[in-house]
Amino acid sequence: MESKAKACSKVHAVCIPNPFQSHIKVMLQSAKLLHHKGFHITFVNTEFNHRCFLKSRGHHSLDGLPNFRFEAIPDGRGGHQPTQLA
Repeated sequence: MESKAKACSKVHAVCIPNPFQSHIKVMLQSAKLLHHKGFHITFVNTEFNHRCFLKSRGHHSLDGLPNFRFEAIPDGRGGHQPTQLA
């Protein structure tokens, strides 16, 4: 019970960088610093940049980080073709 209360008392930071490489790197470094200070982190990335991140670092690069979550949001680059109006 005590560990549940301790986990719930952590401060939660949601990090949403601009979808440019240098902004993502800096925001990820900041998120890691906050995580080491005891914050619960949710790092939000676009779907395209999330796939690039996994491709460059490997699918297991996100494992083993308790209280550090990665989420992806749609960015319009998911392979969906826009509907053409006649």
